[in-house]
Amino acid sequence: MTGEHMIHCEFTEIDHLIEKISFEDGIHALKPYYGHDPARIRRRVEFSLSILQFFRETFPCDEKVCLCRIPARINLMGVHIDHRGGWCNYVPISRETIFCFSPREDDCIVVKNMSAEYPAGQFSISNEIPFHQRGQWMNFIENSVLERGHWGNYLKAGALKLQDEFKNQALKGVNVVIGGDIPPKSGLSSSSTLVVGMVLTLSARNCLPVKKEELVELCGEGEWYVGTRGGAGDHSAMLLGTLNAVTHTGFKPLTFDYFPYPSGHDVLLCSSGIEASKATHARVIFNSRIAAYEIAFLLYRHENPAYRERLSLLRDISPEHLEMNLSEFYTSLKKVPLSAETQRLYRDYPSLRDEFMRIFLIYGDPPGELPLREVLLFGVGECDRAKRFPRLLQEGRIAAAGELMYISHDGDRVSLWAGGERQEYQSPYDDDFLDQLSRQAAVDPCNPRISPAYMAGGYRCSLPKMDRLVDRCKELEGVLGAGLTGAGLGGSILVFVRSDASTRVLTALREMIARGVEPEPTMELCRPCAGAAFLY
Repeated sequence: MTGEHMIHCEFTEIDHLIEKISFEDGIHALKPYYGHDPARIRRRVEFSLSILQFFRETFPCDEKVCLCRIPARINLMGVHIDHRGGWCNYVPISRETIFCFSPREDDCIVVKNMSAEYPAGQFSISNEIPFHQRGQWMNFIENSVLERGHWGNYLKAGALKLQDEFKNQALKGVNVVIGGDIPPKSGLSSSSTLVVGMVLTLSARNCLPVKKEELVELCGEGEWYVGTRGGAGDHSAMLLGTLNAVTHTGFKPLTFDYFPYPSGHDVLLCSSGIEASKATHARVIFNSRIAAYEIAFLLYRHENPAYRERLSLLRDISPEHLEMNLSEFYTSLKKVPLSAETQRLYRDYPSLRDEFMRIFLIYGDPPGELPLREVLLFGVGECDRAKRFPRLLQEGRIAAAGELMYISHDGDRVSLWAGGERQEYQSPYDDDFLDQLSRQAAVDPCNPRISPAYMAGGYRCSLPKMDRLVDRCKELEGVLGAGLTGAGLGGSILVFVRSDASTRVLTALREMIARGVEPEPTMELCRPCAGAAFLY
């Protein structure tokens, strides 16, 4: 935890800033964030000038401003497990959201988006979260009434959580213009950039004594305001990322380390064209999966009392942590039922009734039976994959790392495509499957391919079109792995390729996939950049 993560910004006269950016100083100042890429830096300079001009037209009386950039992110391995104490492997990319802001003396947030798609607005922090409601975040958000789907909810999420955390200091507000080039609902977490940007902006405006890493969990819990109950993974990627590095991040508690972005390899982003909206029906599915995680973990702990003291989070369900042999470990997973609906849980586990009620209060009543065991197996396997992934890259075992991406996607997939025909798909998770693994482990316990990393499980947040994209990737020479990124149910997939094959793969994907696929997917090369920062 070094001083480089401290939050600091300087407000500069807008005319002086425009003049500075227009000359060589503007280009030089951006190299730490984008590297030595003149074309990319020139585009960022031009956008900085455009947002400053837009701000001047919107708030003509404000003389001093600051710019804050928050990048999109990709996660090479470790989906759906940050909130389970697992690990993720993040890379910030050079699509981003920019906040241009000036200080106010009251506590109002007055905001204008450069895109006419998003309405302007304002709110008073103290009106939204009065003093007597601070310090009780869960109670506050459970009793808040929101306009579902409104983009401003993410700004409120950041501002109100920050005020909740610093409950005895009345935060002062800002005038802010927001712009950027992250496609909404694409799986790149454009919504989380709004939470992070608001928290950074207000932290700097109010000179709060915090470091970026101290804001990671705050941002994650802040986003719960919009109704989802995810983790802080996306926020950590944006706050802690470093140029040309993969951030290997663990959660609960937060840990992070860096290793080089794999030389000679690229990541392609392939957008499905299907919006992944956390504000509508998808929110119910996202929350029900997390409820399944919590209940499956609770039942595993209940049914394995000898290991109860070692089990705090789902990531603790591993043969190494529990000091179990692998054969015994796979047998222990059978104690979690395949699925269960609410009344059956209450009937079969009366001693856990209060815990079940707490889970359903947080995540909502499940829309039918909860898929317990397949979700548990996915989480256990994904935690193992996410731990192994950086080590494989560092050892030069790139193909093995790519294979884990395919296995991870198998845990999310709902369909299989062969010869242009779609088949329903579900990864195995029944007793026979676990018995077979147990027998194999007893015979050959050192075989790495029977480790939990190769057990896909079933989180099932992909869509048929995304599965089709992944299956097409398997046909192309130079592709090492592919799978969805983000929460799923739309958005994008990542394609891990050799750099010498990137152009050829992009062309082939456009030719092969675009035919007969509506809407047509969009594809691009991901360009690594640095994490969130105040510019100039």
